[in-house]
Amino acid sequence: MGEVKGRATDDQGVTMVSVLWDGDSTEVETNEKHVYPLQDDGEPYEFDEEASIKEYEDEILMSKKPKAKKTKKGAPSSGTGAGGSSGTQASHAPSRPVDPKLPKFILPEVEWNAVPEFKNQRPGPEVRAKLRVPRDADTSAWDEGDFLLHALPGFWAESTVRVNAHSRMRGRSLCTVDELKVFVGIMLAMCVQPLKRRSDYWKVRPSAADLFPPADFNRLGMSEDRWERIWSALSFECNDDEDDKWDCIRKFIEDWNENSAGMLHCGWLLCLDESMSRWLSRTKGGDKGIPHSSFVKRKPEPTGTEMKTLADCDTGCIVQVEVQEGKAANKISDAAGVDGIVYQHHIGVSLRLTKPWWKSGRAVIGDSWFASVSNIIAHLQKDMYFVGNIKTATRGFCKNALTDKCGVADGSMLSMEAEIEVDVPGLAGGTKRKIHATALREGPRMLRHLCTAVGSSDLIESTDEVEDEQGQREDVKSMVQEPTYIYRSGAPSIDVHNHIRQGILAIEKVIVPRHDTALPSWAKRVWSTLLGMSVTNAYNMHTRFGSFHHEHFMLYVATAAACIINKYKVVTVADLPGADTDYELPTKHYTRKFSDVGMFKKRKVAHNRGGGRLMYEDSTRSKQLKCTICGKDTTTFCNGCGTKKGMHGNECLAKHWLNINNKPRDGH
Repeated sequence: MGEVKGRATDDQGVTMVSVLWDGDSTEVETNEKHVYPLQDDGEPYEFDEEASIKEYEDEILMSKKPKAKKTKKGAPSSGTGAGGSSGTQASHAPSRPVDPKLPKFILPEVEWNAVPEFKNQRPGPEVRAKLRVPRDADTSAWDEGDFLLHALPGFWAESTVRVNAHSRMRGRSLCTVDELKVFVGIMLAMCVQPLKRRSDYWKVRPSAADLFPPADFNRLGMSEDRWERIWSALSFECNDDEDDKWDCIRKFIEDWNENSAGMLHCGWLLCLDESMSRWLSRTKGGDKGIPHSSFVKRKPEPTGTEMKTLADCDTGCIVQVEVQEGKAANKISDAAGVDGIVYQHHIGVSLRLTKPWWKSGRAVIGDSWFASVSNIIAHLQKDMYFVGNIKTATRGFCKNALTDKCGVADGSMLSMEAEIEVDVPGLAGGTKRKIHATALREGPRMLRHLCTAVGSSDLIESTDEVEDEQGQREDVKSMVQEPTYIYRSGAPSIDVHNHIRQGILAIEKVIVPRHDTALPSWAKRVWSTLLGMSVTNAYNMHTRFGSFHHEHFMLYVATAAACIINKYKVVTVADLPGADTDYELPTKHYTRKFSDVGMFKKRKVAHNRGGGRLMYEDSTRSKQLKCTICGKDTTTFCNGCGTKKGMHGNECLAKHWLNINNKPRDGH
């Protein structure tokens, strides 16, 4: 507890309150309108609230330090600031507190009236999506790998520096940006041919149980040891915030969002939904366990990290994600507000995800988790339109009236209308806007309620899956109102994206927890999920904007992996001093481990004292020989030259290529 020792007022009318905290004296400035608790550097925080000295004294004397209140659970209250948000759109634990008196969003009175027909605002022409690239870029020449690199953020240079600084890379050749891209290409290649163990990808000799020939990834320019070392050392830029449990991956997620929002000029229709990042470990909390794990029963992978996502309905690309970090983080991010206003959690998440497209006049589709009358009004204030499927968030919505008055026959429709006043940026005063509620009978047991700020009662032919009385589902064509058509056309976008991504879940399943990695295993799992989203985005963009499209997704993954590996494979001979520009790349000359061909170190297992003989057998460690180029010990050899001499990869192998190309040919 603190004790107020005294007050003093200077010539400027500023009062200094001296408080004793367990023997330490702290001074707090205040005047008649504002309260300014001092920072560590002596500068005051500024609050936009009116408070008296007595009110401030009562507040600080009830806490241990005059910085923030604590709730019963120990989490910072809404007045402490915007820290550790439920998603990646808000920053974590800012040094300056947030005004505890931020205005809260208040739902105005909504009066609904039945209407036979309606015609609402349209978000302008139905703009189609297109690639966002520099003007001089020739996308017609892009291959599958180029689309993938376009969908990934530029983490390569920073991560390469961090990989080289890790202890597992000590004494090894430096990793380059090109080699890191080859590393990612090999990870994609693993998805094309899923195997039981990662070591099986570098297997050379087939066993009796093998149905297919060994993968032999050594031919791709990277040994198993090199790949494992880079995988252990891989990490990303972070803010070094010890209080933020998501700090090791937060910056990458923010960069991923920024890149995804900029890789496309999105179409006029966006979709909100959720995705899952698979995580089955029971370890939670601490340095190794995942900070927060969710369980969503209806998902194919129900356990893991839940992400709220936003997709472009035209291309099917996910363009924004927000990780759900738990209830405590939700309370902090909600208290921080969005654009100076405190919203309910589902509205705050929606606005943070759609922020790059505020004032664009686009339409947003949301399922029952996102949909509410309040969310529709909040998006209208940002000059965006919303179509939501309302189930439980019925405050201000006429669900009971629609249910009672809608007919019982299949295809029965009912519409209601309300007029509200909305403050739209750029327009003086309040603007009257109309929102509409529709009900559609879809089968004997299904009544869909939509609340919309866009569309009309005009009927459009639509196809939907309908369940009959026996529980059988079938596609049925029907004439529906325009909001229902818009919702049906865009709502499956993220579900389709997630379904496509299931084909490369091997990316997530090859991750085995290790105790000596630079990045926690759960963070690598989140990273691999975002990598899978990027691959799916690249596939969607290649299908839409490429010169041709592949018959199925995994064929695209295999081609993209081959393009990246072949383009960035280790060091080329042309990059070395003295290399002839007209050279022939020796395709059979690549490094392999001696253990791949059954050559191991010998170990002593017995000593025959009578005969003075030593007994040896093969150990599990690979044989070592001197490298032909540098003369140092190595466990690898050149596949084209045989096992009599050793050969390091990277620089030594490239110099070996150079020697091969400079040899006299045809007796000259």
